[in-house]
Amino acid sequence: MPVHNSHTRLKKVAIVLLLGLVSTTSSQARQVATAREVLAANLEATGGAEAWRDVHTIVRSGTRVLGTPMGERKSAFTDYLQYPGYQRTEESIDSPMEAMEQVIVSTPEARWITVRDGVRELPVRQWVASDWAKDEIYLLENEGVEFGPLETETDEKGASYVVSFTFNGETYRRKYDTDTLFLTASEAPGNDGKKAWQYFSDYRDVDGFQIPHRWDTSASITINQNGEESTSTITVATTLEDISFNDALTNDLFAR
Repeated sequence: MPVHNSHTRLKKVAIVLLLGLVSTTSSQARQVATAREVLAANLEATGGAEAWRDVHTIVRSGTRVLGTPMGERKSAFTDYLQYPGYQRTEESIDSPMEAMEQVIVSTPEARWITVRDGVRELPVRQWVASDWAKDEIYLLENEGVEFGPLETETDEKGASYVVSFTFNGETYRRKYDTDTLFLTASEAPGNDGKKAWQYFSDYRDVDGFQIPHRWDTSASITINQNGEESTSTITVATTLEDISFNDALTNDLFAR
């Protein structure tokens, strides 16, 4: 008889746990019924909205492998980001003769690149240096962002929530894993009206934040050679090796 009672209690416990799991899953599904709710859930899943708001600088470094029709080129980089709106990227690119050094600086008003033969102006790109350390905060608070209906999509990498929106007349898409709510892919306008995809993986905990340590970018470019145009694909594989938050950065990092 005691054995029978024990089995009965175990069955009851199992049923209660199962019902609790179903209830939790249903609740989570209701919480991400819109694009805005997906973005808010992502903030909480990756460290918390308030914690992200307290991030004022980021310093990160790693390596990149650039894939082109002419072969691969490797580089090492360090990014200095200060919010709102400042970014400096120092990069050393391998070459057959000697490493090529370049520095790209973005501010709210200007963007330029410094290389061996001098300084060149670049188009200001609003999406490069945003107001917050997490794009999701920027998207939720920017009145110029218009969201489309939330969609779901399943591919070889699993199920995703697909958040689409327009900003400054351009259309963007972002994919979030339905289980973890981590960002897994981002589509943005590329050159010649073509789309560029960036994929995020290898998430790791760093000081309480969930950070992707691998970014894979793929973009199509148009090449004009001897009057004939052809389309090629450029890939960039980025591996993050180190990242820190709220280091003190000096203003001269972002000065000419």
